[in-house]
Amino acid sequence: MTRMFRAGSGFTRRGVIARAAGGSLTGVVLGTALGACAQGGGGTAPAPASGPVKLSYLRYYNQPDRLAGEQAIFKRLQEQRPGLTIDELTVAGTTEMIQQMTASYAAGTAPDTWTTAPTIYHEYVRAGNLLPLNDLIKKDIDPKKHFMETMPEWESPAASGKYFGLTRDFVVTLLYYNKNLLDAARVPYPDASWTYDTLIGHAPKLVKNQDSAESSEWAFVAGASHESFDAVSRANGGQILNKQRTRAVLDSSAPTAATLEQWVAMNQQTRVSPAPAHPFWQSFQGLSIRNPFFTGRLAMFQALTGLVAQLRTANNSLLQWNVAPVPKGKTKRDAYGGPDGAVISKETKQPDLCWRLMQAFFTTESLPFHLAWGGIPFNKDITALAGWKDQEPKGHAQVLLDAAGSFAAEFNMNYSKWQGVKNTAIADALNGKLGVREALRQATEESNKVLTESYPQA
Repeated sequence: MTRMFRAGSGFTRRGVIARAAGGSLTGVVLGTALGACAQGGGGTAPAPASGPVKLSYLRYYNQPDRLAGEQAIFKRLQEQRPGLTIDELTVAGTTEMIQQMTASYAAGTAPDTWTTAPTIYHEYVRAGNLLPLNDLIKKDIDPKKHFMETMPEWESPAASGKYFGLTRDFVVTLLYYNKNLLDAARVPYPDASWTYDTLIGHAPKLVKNQDSAESSEWAFVAGASHESFDAVSRANGGQILNKQRTRAVLDSSAPTAATLEQWVAMNQQTRVSPAPAHPFWQSFQGLSIRNPFFTGRLAMFQALTGLVAQLRTANNSLLQWNVAPVPKGKTKRDAYGGPDGAVISKETKQPDLCWRLMQAFFTTESLPFHLAWGGIPFNKDITALAGWKDQEPKGHAQVLLDAAGSFAAEFNMNYSKWQGVKNTAIADALNGKLGVREALRQATEESNKVLTESYPQA
């Protein structure tokens, strides 16, 4: 059944019930408010085994294959629990997600359970909006059957041992490589033995026409972001944040400074990486997928596992590619990554059903949902299925599993905001506008302005 509501600029809400196979069930993008979607009240009595009951569920994604996999999971749960209705809502975009969830909790209209990641999470823990999950995790989640190394990112505050979110699947950074460009330059394909020094040693063989926007070819992107500069700094023994994740410390870490010096050299001296201001970055904005690796002019690129699904869907015969673990740094291998998961609103009347819904994503029947995103399922039984481990290109699923052991991140409150100001200062160094010391000083100072608002007592 479908019901229509209007609030602000308007939004639609779709009530979903179990129906015959082949029915098309999709969520919709919200407008300015979630409206009357709350279950409210906060009762904790166990739900009856049958009879009408409704859950409101919010997701942040709208990819058709992922939605189809999710619908199949809902249908199985509804068959197990007659009378269950799931009201599905979709909101797309980080900024929109934060606005919607903040407004809905303030209005008392929050969904019973919603999908999120640790990047949009800690603020709602501090506000008391989310149900603690420690007892449920201890009771129902077998550590031997799940990738528990992803769970520290749900600890809030950091390193507190308190969990309010649970992983469904997770992404980790891989090194994507263009086989055609490497073959032409007679450079061996990267593997787990590579270090960043190995990559830098081969890089000059892989560049052409660096002054051109349209015909330049590049070895690698030595960028300012968390999957690039942050991860390599940590791999070299450096720090971005303190251990409590409450303050930035880039300007007091010698290995971080050495990493930035190396990154600047790749962008400005040897020019094996396109600097952030290079017109190369504008040359592919007309592509259907605005990603530099899809240009076919980038030999190696560090990106999250979700790019695998995009590459398979594009199926470009001219772009022959594969993946390897990210290279090792001076002290270790560090692959930025993050869990995708779900939380339960503290005021829900149906905590038990919300928990059952979260666990439904851990059955082997949920495989299509996990394949659609390209992440690594939290449940190890799913990764053992032939349908997951034998994905094309052959062997890449094992690379994903190997990379999981190097999974790392530094999520905290207002993560996207402080990352943004940090990236700006580091990019200025990569563009040659700031020296290394000044860039690190600015990155630290501007990040700490944000972090001080979030953690005033640190």
